[in-house]
Amino acid sequence: MKYAVPRKHRQYSAWPRLEELCDIVTANAARLSAEKFPFLDSDFEHVRVLCREACHKAAQDYAKELHLPSPPPLTTPVVATGHQSELYQAGVWVKNHLTFRLARALSGTSLNLIVDNDVPKHLGIVMPARDGATARQVEAAFAERLAETAFEEHLPVVDAGDEFRAAVARRATATPFQRNAIDLAGRILGASGTGRSMADVLTAVRLSYERECGLSNVELPVSRLSDTPGFGVFVGGVVARAAEFAESYNSALAAYRSEHHIRYHVNPVPDLVTDSSHVETPFWVWRTGGRRGRLFAARGGSSEVVLYDGKTEVGRLDTTSVQAASASWELLVAMGVKIRPRALSTTLFMRLFVADIFVHGIGGARYDEVTDRIIKRFFGVEPPAYAVISATLAIEWP
Repeated sequence: MKYAVPRKHRQYSAWPRLEELCDIVTANAARLSAEKFPFLDSDFEHVRVLCREACHKAAQDYAKELHLPSPPPLTTPVVATGHQSELYQAGVWVKNHLTFRLARALSGTSLNLIVDNDVPKHLGIVMPARDGATARQVEAAFAERLAETAFEEHLPVVDAGDEFRAAVARRATATPFQRNAIDLAGRILGASGTGRSMADVLTAVRLSYERECGLSNVELPVSRLSDTPGFGVFVGGVVARAAEFAESYNSALAAYRSEHHIRYHVNPVPDLVTDSSHVETPFWVWRTGGRRGRLFAARGGSSEVVLYDGKTEVGRLDTTSVQAASASWELLVAMGVKIRPRALSTTLFMRLFVADIFVHGIGGARYDEVTDRIIKRFFGVEPPAYAVISATLAIEWP
């Protein structure tokens, strides 16, 4: 599939066509509910129910912490999307709108995954500006960006609020959106101190706009999702067969690169590294307050998988059963060990174990061509279809 960003102002593009989506979601839900492949000592059907229940509980806790309405149970069908915590542009934000309206049309649940385990690119308001015929971007920062540190580790505090407000007002004089920029700065300052991290601050700001649009998706950060026993069971199922998963992952990437004539070996993502004793897994790991590192696994005995951050052991996961994996995962979380999905494993988990359809932007859709191949190779099932949407709001200079 070839995707293209729409060029015209207020234009959107969707794949497949919007009028086909309800039937596609219904077909996905029916097929996923019928799958029964083995997973640890149980099967996919049981683990999918466990993961959905865990997501609902985590979303309830998050809503309570941010003083949001308590989310309803994840009623089938579940329509999901997700993106990094940064301030959205139109081509990204349209995903939230489609997710909400598609779920409502199907009497289902709309879920937005807040990707707060990524490293932020910007912690500021980026504005278009023009100097004569020259267009450029200007930025007013509201917090310091910490190198190689995930969003969830950035404190939920706006730095030097008065200076930030003044910087926005000053830089916004070169843009036709001065009033909008000042309003946005006020909302960011008003949300300072919300939740546990800067991701929660920006989520509160986004939700203030979405309420004005009539949107009310269930919100769930990756950080909260990842600490649930359901996600721990998913990790257990992967690391218990780490070498097989790495082979499926790397083979899927090789096929994608060949098909798209890509020579650069880290595009779209690097291969997983394997050696005689350790296997890289598709997850990040760090301890509270630390920087992200790649998670490696090694068999520690008949029942345990030893987990490493590339240098030292960070803990052990019992993969003999769903119950054992869940219990040992809770111990890891209590020890301050943070294991988070990377790009492909995030949508793999959501598409198979939580959602009935996932709504992507163009960038995510290209990644998930690889995910489709991994699902086929590792789990031996046909991947559920996903949706893709993008939109354009052009800058209208006076």
